Amino acid sequence: MDAKKLQQLVDEFEMDIDAAEAQLGSILDESLESQAEKRSGKEAAMSYALAAYSLSSLLFAYLRSEGEPIDLVQGEIERVQTLIKKIEATENDAPSRKDRKNSAKAAKVARHK
Repeated sequence: MDAKKLQQLVDEFEMDIDAAEAQLGSILDESLESQAEKRSGKEAAMSYALAAYSLSSLLFAYLRSEGEPIDLVQGEIERVQTLIKKIEATENDAPSRKDRKNSAKAAKVARHK
């Protein structure tokens, strides 16, 4: 690959990064913790799990590109994937807080009739 082609690829990559930063601006401006405080428990848990997965995946890619052992990172990625599946399962199965409140109110009204 010649220098001109390499420079063109680097320039395109920089433009892609700038575009991604512009789209992710609000997310990148706040800490993960402050964002999680604004979400429900399940959404916060998923945010933390996805952040852990993203960082582990980046570390995995880096170590693999350097020819370093990836066993520990691969184990962490598998652990986080299992956690994400558990969070998704609770999102699909468990009633929401609002549903529980409505059920409790309905039961209270039914007792008074």
